[in-house]
Formats: sequence, structure tokens, C-alpha cells
Amino acid sequence: MRLGSVMVEFRILGSVGAVHDGAAIALGGPRHRRLLAVLLLHAGQPVSVPALTDALWGERPPRSAAAMIHVRVSELRNALRAAGRGVLTHDGGYLLRLGPDELDAGRFERLAGAGAAALADGDPARARAALEAGLALWRGPALAEFADEAFARPDAIRLGELRLQAVEHRIAADLDLGRHGEVVAELRKLVTDQPLRERFWGQLMVALYRAGRQGEALQAYRAAWDHLRDQLGLEPGDTLRGLHQAILTGDPALQVGGVDVGTVPQPGHGTPPKAGRPRANPRPVTAVPAQLPADVPAFTGRADQLRRLDDLLLHTHDDHTPDDRTPDDHTPDARPADATVTVAVLSGTAGVGKTALAVHWAHRSRDRFPDGHLHVDLRGHDPGRPMAATDALARLLTALGVRPADVPLDIDERAARLRTELAGRRMLVILDNASSAEQVRPLLPGTGPCGVLVTSRDSLAGLVARDGARRVEVGLLPPADAHSLLRRLIGARAAADPTAVAALAARCARLPLALRIAAELAVSRPALPLRALASELAAPSTPPSVSSSTPTDARPRLELLDAGGDPRTAVASVFSWSIRHLPLAAARTFRLLGLHPGADFDVHAAAALTGRDLKGARRAVEALTRAHLLHETTPARYGMHDLLRAYAVRLVTPEEPDAALARLSAYYVAAAATAMDGLYPAETHRRPPAEPQDTPLPKLAGTDAARRWLDAERPNLVAVAAHRPGLSAIMYRYLGAGLTTDALALHSRAHQTADGTGDREGAAWALLGLGEAYLEMGQHDRAAGLFGRSLASFDGTGQGIGAGIAMTGLGRVELRQGNLDAAHRHLEGALTRCRSAGDPTGEARVLNVLGVVAERLGHTDRAIGHYRKALALFQRTGDLSGEAAILSNLSIAEQHADRPDRAVGHCEQALVLFRRLGDVSGEASTLDNLAGAQARLGRHAVAAEHFERAYALYREIGDREGQAWALNGLGETALATGRAGDAVACHEAALAVAAEIGAPDQQARAHAGLGHGHRASGRPDLARHHYERALGGRADLDPATARDVRAQLAALPGPR
Repeated sequence: MRLGSVMVEFRILGSVGAVHDGAAIALGGPRHRRLLAVLLLHAGQPVSVPALTDALWGERPPRSAAAMIHVRVSELRNALRAAGRGVLTHDGGYLLRLGPDELDAGRFERLAGAGAAALADGDPARARAALEAGLALWRGPALAEFADEAFARPDAIRLGELRLQAVEHRIAADLDLGRHGEVVAELRKLVTDQPLRERFWGQLMVALYRAGRQGEALQAYRAAWDHLRDQLGLEPGDTLRGLHQAILTGDPALQVGGVDVGTVPQPGHGTPPKAGRPRANPRPVTAVPAQLPADVPAFTGRADQLRRLDDLLLHTHDDHTPDDRTPDDHTPDARPADATVTVAVLSGTAGVGKTALAVHWAHRSRDRFPDGHLHVDLRGHDPGRPMAATDALARLLTALGVRPADVPLDIDERAARLRTELAGRRMLVILDNASSAEQVRPLLPGTGPCGVLVTSRDSLAGLVARDGARRVEVGLLPPADAHSLLRRLIGARAAADPTAVAALAARCARLPLALRIAAELAVSRPALPLRALASELAAPSTPPSVSSSTPTDARPRLELLDAGGDPRTAVASVFSWSIRHLPLAAARTFRLLGLHPGADFDVHAAAALTGRDLKGARRAVEALTRAHLLHETTPARYGMHDLLRAYAVRLVTPEEPDAALARLSAYYVAAAATAMDGLYPAETHRRPPAEPQDTPLPKLAGTDAARRWLDAERPNLVAVAAHRPGLSAIMYRYLGAGLTTDALALHSRAHQTADGTGDREGAAWALLGLGEAYLEMGQHDRAAGLFGRSLASFDGTGQGIGAGIAMTGLGRVELRQGNLDAAHRHLEGALTRCRSAGDPTGEARVLNVLGVVAERLGHTDRAIGHYRKALALFQRTGDLSGEAAILSNLSIAEQHADRPDRAVGHCEQALVLFRRLGDVSGEASTLDNLAGAQARLGRHAVAAEHFERAYALYREIGDREGQAWALNGLGETALATGRAGDAVACHEAALAVAAEIGAPDQQARAHAGLGHGHRASGRPDLARHHYERALGGRADLDPATARDVRAQLAALPGPR
């Protein structure tokens, strides 16, 4: 398959391998190729760990087979990364998804099937071309090095048989084309290699006869008779005997086109099956998103549009169903995995019900998309800024299970990652409320069985012309459907007065949004006749926000649509009419909620915008929800239709926005600080104090409630940061836990605002947050630059706590890069600043990192001293997270001091705390440390279990450095139990990861382990190479390991 200009090909027609842009991909040793072979034979399907274990090791797998498979999968992922392909984790197993024609065997079967069909249709030239192209893909026996192994044997035999059939059909095409003289030599070799295959003997006889060599043709028959009689005790079959008789009699039918010698395939008699396209995997690979909004109650009409969507998104590919399905079989598997993505665009005016139609169709068809449903509101026509495509991509990727820290920064890389995640998955993607083709285009899948449904007021002509989208127009409801909707919503009163229903529908311009609002008003006023309601709607009205001094014709019917005079603008009258019947407080709440910068909000935010108490705000929100002016997005959170939002904004009086938005942003700052106090109570003093609030704050005591609120409000907090740069100082700790995309957005906006207003301290906190984000991403130089700028600003403003954090960040950067002396200098400076600023939390964190540096420098006792001081500080301040981290680090130091029993005790205490806090990263690192302690006590089986669990957790959270630690631990355990080969595999995987992320300490550890493994395997030259690399790195090994490596190096035979 070509990706831009890059060709990716996986090969099993010969030796197993892969090619990227014409160059072979280095896959590793035989077990790596064996692993790839198993995955290729089950492409698009998950392969369980037991099945892989059996294929890789047969009846005697190692005890740590699962871990070894993790290792080899990791290495295979690294090898395939440049080709844009990866091995996915699925239900405890692994899956390799390929694009169309990326597997040579699949391409061969497609070409061979096309050739056989053309031959049967009497087109030998077309048949020969297809068959020749398919046979050219073969480079040797299928699965050459594994053909005799149990896991590969059935497929090797099957593919070998298909190849011979393809050769038979290609020669048949040659004979039909009169090329009998050219195939004789090839056929003589074929009958030598395959003496029992009668079809080749028959083709040789025909070719010789047509070349005027009748005697040789008869000799060929005698040779065939001898082989069959000698080896099987049988005589030739009827076809060959009949051909022999025809040659003896000179039958004219033997001339070109006149005889069938078994060369043309007959249905049911050895014809290769038509090459079916790989089917989509019907089950999810990573996450199964279910993001459809609730279905619309009392959905009415739109039968033509629903049928059109069925045709576009469900039935488009039915004429390409696999051979075992009929065109009427519309089960989920009926659509091929490499089908072109179908994009349907619902286009129509505002309020016409595009979103309702899309959601209703999606619910009706949800079983046809078993891999999930994605929905994103692009806010294309909100009064504020539409959602940028790059932000929409981030939301889609996280919904698909991609960790926020793994979401690329570049929009093109995000789009490519989305196409990768969606490839081969039968999902429905709803892109709601799009403003332009440019906003939509990066969000489209590449190829595969996905369906995409876009709603927009725009016709999106560019998407139709360039991307092949199919437009479905959504007009006003027909009168009969509009009347039916009103009858369903209002009930018996409407059924009894059809004339009034017709008038009401006409006043609402037959727009569903207006019809629903009018129906709710009618239900809320049961004593008023419908005719009176329709008359009220027909009369001019003044929106409730307009003062009595404003002329009554100033805003009676707001023109919300571009087409002046269009009857659809009557929707403004419906809105005005509905709001006029609201309590004044609810009407005011409606117009101020139009100012909210986010997609949804809760009652507390409504109270802040309006300056009301919580009870009053809740009553107003409930009234607006009953009137269909708000809708509940998730429990206790509300949103507003973009048309209603635009109307609300136009009702706001000039003096209202600044005060309302100031109250809202102040509320968000105060609530965020409260949530952070609940999440990190020991660090309250490190955050700037929030302004006193009249607005009631949510109850956020405890880590669970605090985290839930922060997770729900994160998009709103990012939006508010442009007005409140102080959010950087409050949020950096929360956003630093892997929420890289949002961290970059919030801190960048905060920095721009603070820098523009001369707020040096605010800008410094934003720079600090950006530094944390880039450090998380492994961009060390950029992180160091940001920490340095932050430090300079903090020093300039006298902000000692911030300066201590920034200098600690500089020390952490140097530590990760292996510059231990520089790290120590920065950390000593940070310690001085923290103590001067009275920041015990900062002091403890610096002591913790100083302990790590001391250990790397070989000063174990000094490290333990740092850790014990930090532990006392964390315990004094009640910082459970810090206490757990120190206990885990203490366990490492105790191991280096040859006290592994103490290390085990520290780890067990740390695990209790980390699990109580729900800190998966801390749990993983502690399990890694515990495994090391158990190994030192000689409990290697227990150690291996802990290493494997740590490795699984590191993979789950995407911690690459942690994976290197655990892989090195698994390698050391394997060597200790006499499995040198497995040890080498683990350390090679660790080395690859550590080199990729720039972790020199783990690179040195991996080289030492590889030296030990190769020495134990009798490869002294390789051992020497790795020992020398281990001792020559920038980051020294711990002293005990370094002494051992030097001793082993000195004892190796050969040159020193």
C-alpha cells in the first residue's frame, strides 16, 4: 500500500519479512520473524498469548513466556514504526492490522482469482497479465523458514497449492494465446518437480503436439504413465488418457482453442476461490467509544432522508460483498475492510433538525457499527470561535483510547494518527455542526469500513467535489409531518383542533426546533386554546431583555439567517415568544448563558454568570430545560443549541457581558483552586490564594470528587485561561500528570495573556507549566529553556516557591540526560530557594531527587539520608503521595546497601499508599523496585511476576522509561535462572527503548545485561562489546554493577 510516496509490503511468499519504501525492515532474529509470521497469518484478527507462546516455543515454553512475548512485540513495534504500522493490544492478545494489498499473499490471491476468472470468461490475454503479476510476487516457498512448523504448515501448504494452480492457469492462457513453443522448457521442469500432477503432463503433451513434436508428446504420456504406476500403482486419469488418444488420431480439436485438457478451471473442481478482500475486524481493538447523544423523543418524518442515509452509509458496498454473502446480506461483516470511506453531509438551514436526524439515524443503525460511535460538536456556528480541527482531532483520539500524552502536537500528525486508529474498524463518526470543508477534512478516516455523517448549514461544496462526500438536503418539515409532530408533543388538544395546529406549524415555519419550543409552551398553558397561542405568536413582541425605552420594533424578529425575508426567520419569533413567557429571572439566565465560552456547564457556572444563589440558578436552569431552551448533555450538565446561543447573545445588553464573564472566570479560578486543594492538600501553600467569592462553590472534598470536577471542566478551564493566567499556577500539577495537550493549550494561552499585560509572575508560572509538559514529552532541551526563563522571572519578582520549582525542573532535566554533576548543582540551588521560601513540600521533593542523584553517583548512605529527611517532611505535611514515592526510592537504596529485606518492607508500605491514592505510575515503579529486592533475596520466580506486572502497568500508562526498567529487570531475572537467550532478548528490547527516549542509565544497564547474556551463551566478542559500552556511557552504572562488569570483562578470553 502506498502512503504518500512510501510503499509498505509484508512478505510471506518466501522468507518472512517486510519492506518499507523499497528497503527491507530489520526485524531481528528468527523468533521476531516467527512472531511476525503468526500475526500476518491472522492479519486483522487478535492472536492470543497462548497461541503465540505455542508458535514461538512449542511444547516447552519458558516460565516468563508472556513477558518474552511482550518484549518481542515491543521490538516488532519499534521495527515497524517507520512504516506506519503497529501491533495492537487486543483482549489480552495482539493484532496486526494491514492496509489493502499490503500482504503479498493477499495480493497474490486477488490477482490469481482475477486471472482464473478471466480465463473462464475466454480472455486469455487479461488472464495471463493478472496471473503473471501474481506469480512474480513469489520469492521462494511460502513461509520458507517456518513451512514445516505446526503453526505455519497448513497455510504454507494452501499457498503452495494456490501457486501451482496459478501456474497451471497461466500456462493455459499461454497455450490459448499460441505460445506453445515458449512453455515447453518450463513444463519439462514442472513435470520433473511435480511428477504426480497430471495437468502439467497434459499441458506438456499439448504444447509439444502444437509445436509439431507429436512423438515427444507421446513419450511424455508414457513418462507420466510410468511415474503414476511406479509411485501410486495407478494409471493416468480419463483426461490424460483421452488426450493421448487424441494425439494418436491427430484430432483437430487439439489445435489452439479447440481442446480442454483440464487447463481451464471448472467450478468446484480445483478452481481457486475468488480473492476476497480482508474483512473488517468486527470487534474493537483499543476502546469502544459510545458517544451518541440521546435519541430525540417523538422523532417524526424524514423518511426519505433516512432511506438515503441507509443507501449511502449501509448499502454502498453491497455489490462488493465477499463470495459467501449475497447482495441482500447487510450484516455488519458484509462491508469489506478496504472499502472507500463514505461521507454523508446533512445540509440545511439552522433549526431544521439536522443533528436530530443524524442522531436518530445513528441510534437506528447503531448495531451496524459494532466498533463504536464517535460524536464531536464542531461548534461551527456558535457566536464564539468554532472548534479548531486540531482540537477536534485531540478529542477523537482520546475517545479512541489514545493517552493525552501520546496525542501528537502537529495537526497533520494528529490526522494521520486518527486514520491509523480508525483503519479497519467499523465505526460511525458524526461531525456535528461543521462550518467548512477545511474544518472537516482532517477528521476523515482514510480507507476502511467507517461511515462519516456530517451536519452543516453550509453545503460543503468543497467536501463534495474534492473528497467525494454525498449531500443529503434537509428542508423544512412537510406540513403533514409538522402537524404530526405537534400532535405527538401536545396530545389530545392538538388532535381536536387541526386548524389551530396548522396555523401554529405555519407560524413556526415548520422548523423542528421552533415546533418543539412552541409545543412545550402549549403544554405548559393547558387552559389557553391553541388558536390563541397561534395568534400570540403572530403578533410582534419585544424580547424580555430589551428595556422599556427601546422601540418595540428594535428586535422583534431577529434575522438569524443570511437570507433576508426568508420565512424561516420566523424561528426568531418563536424564541422571543417562548422567552416572553418565562419568569424574568429565567429569561435573564438564558441570555447570559449564551456568553459561556464552553460547550457545556453546570448549575454552579450558571449561578456565577448570573450572580444568583445556587437555588435560584437551579430553578432557572430547570425552567429553561423544560422550555427546550437548554438540553442536558450529561447528568447535571447542560448545553445550548448554537442557534439559541446566537439568539441569546444578541439579547444581552451592553453593560452585561463584562461583569458576567468576570464573575464566571473568577468562579472557575476559585473552584479550580478548591479542587486542587482536594487533590493535593499538602500543596495548598504553593498555589496563589483565590479571590473571595460570592458565588457558591461545588463540594469537592476528597480526591475522587476533585478529580471528577477537574476532568469535566478541563475544556472550560482551558478557555478561561486566556482571561485568567493565574490558572497556570493552580493547574500545572494536575495537567502535568500526562494531560499534555491541554497543558500546552492552557499554559500557552495563560502565558500570552500574562505577557501581554505585563504580569511577570503569571507569565513565569505559565512557562513553568510549559516546561513540565515538554519534559513529559521527552523534549529535554526545550523544557530546560522554559524552566530557565521561568526561573529568571521568578527571581525577578521575588517568588521563592516558584523559583524553587523551576530550579528543581532544571535538575530533573539534567538527571534524565545523565548529567549528574549539573543535576546536583541545580538541585542544591533549588533546596536553598525552597528553604528560604518556607516551602516544605518543595524541600522534600528536592531531597527526593537529590537522593536519586546520590545513588547514581554511588553515594548510597548519602542517598538514604536525603530520603529519610524527605520522608519526615512529607509525613509532617500529610503528603501521602510524596511519602509513598520516598518509601519506594528508599527500597532501591536499601538494595544497593545490600539490605533487600528492608527494601521489601518499604515497597510493601509504598504499594499500600499508591493503591489507596489510585496512582498507577507509583504502583508500577514500586512493583519494579519490589521485584529487584525479591531477586536479591533469591526469589526469582516472585521477582519475575512483579517485573511482568510492572511492565504491564508501564505499558498501560505509556511510561517508556519505566518499560526499559522493567525489561532490564526481566532480563536479569532470566539470566539468574539460566535462560541466557531470554535475557538477551529482554535487554535488547530495553536498550531499544532507552536509546529511543534518551535514558543513558538504562542503556548502560542494558549493555551490562547483554554482556552477561552473551558471555553465558559463549559469545565473548559480543560480551566484550557490550561490557565496554556499559562502562563508557555518560551515566555510570551503580558501583556494584560497575565492579562486576569490570571483573567479567577482565576475565573474558582474547584481547583486552
